[in-house]
Amino acid sequence: MSVTTGRDLTETITGSRNTNIGKDSALVAGDNRSASIAHNLTVQAGDQLTLTSGLASTMMKKDGTIDIGGKDISITGSVYPLLTR
Repeated sequence: MSVTTGRDLTETITGSRNTNIGKDSALVAGDNRSASIAHNLTVQAGDQLTLTSGLASTMMKKDGTIDIGGKDISITGSVYPLLTR
């Protein structure tokens, strides 16, 4: 099945929405995409989750490895973080 529109498309759902996809899924936005979630957002990836923007990236692997990369990295908070190895 295919849906094509040459204009805007708006969906209004007054109840829940669930989508189950048996294989791959991709979303491409030509300009911007935003999400507004009232309470909680959960993202689960079986093996690896990567967030990338230009030269900055954060990668989390299922073995517990977290890799943060970028040109300049800063950590800001009201209490200094405790970094242990």
